[in-house]
Amino acid sequence: MSLLELSPSKLNPTRFPLSGWQLRQAVIASLDEKHIQQDGKGAGFRGKVLGTLGFSYNVRIDIKTMTIWVDGELLQDTRIYDCVSDDYLQRGSGYPSLKTPDAQAIFYNGFIRDLLMRQLPNPKLWETCYIQRNNGSE
Repeated sequence: MSLLELSPSKLNPTRFPLSGWQLRQAVIASLDEKHIQQDGKGAGFRGKVLGTLGFSYNVRIDIKTMTIWVDGELLQDTRIYDCVSDDYLQRGSGYPSLKTPDAQAIFYNGFIRDLLMRQLPNPKLWETCYIQRNNGSE
């Protein structure tokens, strides 16, 4: 199976600012079974259901208390965080709290699959895959 078959979407890597409050609302929504099972229709989306959010290795979430840490510090609702995702989420598709105006976003050349192709050979990436990002999910 090719990378194109595994990642057929034309989603663009995008960097954008979000408040801690916006991030918290997205985390809460991503834990709601009804929310994640909804149709994920939107530009570039090729799946059937919206699904959950994934987080970088520097983010920790205690699901029982909804405590969130970024770089070892508690998430602050009024602080602005630098986020990287795709343009589908940046435009608020599926997770309205992530909506950020295009004028505030930086769009990178290529698609998410191009980023995967460049980063998958990186051994550090594989090491971070084993870091548990949340507690109490089961």
